[in-house]
Amino acid sequence: PQALWFERRPRLATERGLQMAFFLAQSDPQVLGVRGQTDRQRWSGRNRATNQPLGLFDPLASALEGPVGDMPRALDTGLDPVCALAVRLRIAPHGNAMLTFATAASDDGGTLRAVIDKYRQAIHVQRASLMSATLTGIRLRELRITADSFAAMQSLSSALLMCLTRPPTAPARGAGTPPLPSDRRLLWRMGISGDRPLILVTASIELGLGMLRSLAQALRLWNWGGVACDLVVVNTEPASYLMALQRELVAMRARHIAECAGAQASTAFHLHRADELSDPELATLKSLARVRLHADSRPLAHHVQEWIDG
Repeated sequence: PQALWFERRPRLATERGLQMAFFLAQSDPQVLGVRGQTDRQRWSGRNRATNQPLGLFDPLASALEGPVGDMPRALDTGLDPVCALAVRLRIAPHGNAMLTFATAASDDGGTLRAVIDKYRQAIHVQRASLMSATLTGIRLRELRITADSFAAMQSLSSALLMCLTRPPTAPARGAGTPPLPSDRRLLWRMGISGDRPLILVTASIELGLGMLRSLAQALRLWNWGGVACDLVVVNTEPASYLMALQRELVAMRARHIAECAGAQASTAFHLHRADELSDPELATLKSLARVRLHADSRPLAHHVQEWIDG
């Protein structure tokens, strides 16, 4: 057995049930065994950080010892279900292994079984991968996104949606200095609720426009995918008659608004000058920001890699 099968039973006679499977679609011969876990308490443990779960897995072989022949028996999900698989591998020196995990859902059990059987064959996995790469390439060319920028955007997407689910606690300012207040109500005048993931970027020179254009492209990609995000750019450019950076940023924000017009936008581009923000407002932005970047002459991929390494 290399799959976990979940079923949501309908509450009313007019509703249809839903079934979902998470399975190992393709694997190399180096796989020695597969274990699974469906109880979140045994997976995460008690009083543990989200990045350090308890991670207890049970062998799936025992799941086939059901009351009716080879029919799988029901696993205990506890009060809060979770879906996790662990694979034990044996890799030779200088060798490698490739695993493909898949998730499928259907309201019909027979259809779901057919999908699982189909993608247990390598040829169908390869075809799906090629089709996905082709469609992704078409979309990226439409958005004018390079491969390096797309990889950085994927890392930011994972950070916004999966890893950083809560804003970090602001560090103390020092002995004898009271911390600045962090109140999301201070951001309401800017049109920022504080409920959506927030990326805070500071910019002061025109050389940082390249990274900001990549982030504007990321907003278009996230808006197309329904990923909610607020991009807040704080311009620290000194006041002058020219103010080339501010002019470019205003035009960039106007393009984003025009591209998202007529649709239910899940992303927003906010632009503010540093001298227009009070200290409590800036402290609130910093405390709520999932990711904080500084737009200099380096591309977005370098900033994201530095953030990952740090």
